Amino acid sequence: MSTYTDSVVLESDTCGKCGGVYALNKAFVDNCRRYKGGYNCPYCQTRWSWNESEADRLRKQLETKERELRESKCESLRIQQLREQEQVARKTAERKLRRVNKGVCHCCNRSFENLQRHMATKHPEVVSA
Repeated sequence: MSTYTDSVVLESDTCGKCGGVYALNKAFVDNCRRYKGGYNCPYCQTRWSWNESEADRLRKQLETKERELRESKCESLRIQQLREQEQVARKTAERKLRRVNKGVCHCCNRSFENLQRHMATKHPEVVSA
């Protein structure tokens, strides 16, 4: 006659419907969680299961983090482009201001002694705007 000895780790659980307390093999519960399995309550036969496996949960979490990373990269690129556009606009305005201070009309690119009078007579739409 041979003897077989095995140790089993049990995990206690409580039925959410009838309130019965029972124990399940931990390896069985881990397997159910891993592969979307389930079991029945031994008292009321209510079916309990996991709708998503651990791998599915981690996959969703990874997808969420990747989406957040993409969005943050897009936002940082958009902010960088806005800064570059702002710098270009500032440089253009500074260049135009330097030319106007030297008496050059920014509309027709000609030099005038009295630029203010020229703008009022030749380009009134620019002066009024």
